[in-house]
Amino acid sequence: MDATNPSKGREKIKNISLRQHVMAVRLVMERYLGKDVASMLNLCRQSVAFYVSLFNEGGLGLLLDRKYPPGREPFLTLEQQQELKQTILTHTPAELASS
Repeated sequence: MDATNPSKGREKIKNISLRQHVMAVRLVMERYLGKDVASMLNLCRQSVAFYVSLFNEGGLGLLLDRKYPPGREPFLTLEQQQELKQTILTHTPAELASS
């Protein structure tokens, strides 16, 4: 994809919301008003403005950059997870119930 043309190669974006971000920027670049783009894509007008701002600031790379929260700590350690996996793969429920 090209940083100056967000529609180039957009068929490669599998994530629907990221594809929507690119579509919003593309429509604004095609001279549609932000409120019209928001209406067409069922988005908030401020979201469209934010996506355009991200694109203007850092190009397609920043627009497509997704930062996910770190998430919760796993209940089991990696060692415990591996042990559980091996138990599941090598034993039947009946074998485990009898022991």
